Amino acid sequence: MLSTTLLVDVIILVFTGIKLLFSPSRKEGIEASWRLLGVKLTTLELIHVVAGFLMAGLVIIHFALNYTMYKNEMKMLFSSKK
Repeated sequence: MLSTTLLVDVIILVFTGIKLLFSPSRKEGIEASWRLLGVKLTTLELIHVVAGFLMAGLVIIHFALNYTMYKNEMKMLFSSKK
């Protein structure tokens, strides 16, 4: 479930990020009432920011749930092989 939520969140972030990259500037977009699929520029920005914070939280949870695995990987990575 966590991995699926992360995947959906990444898709949302990529989609909104690309659309924001190619949208007019914030001032011009608001003045022109710029919309994408009926969604205002300011709403698209809000969705992008919320998805970003959600991503950060999910990554922290993912790390906490898999801490032992990460710790073992770091041990193997930095252990000296003689």
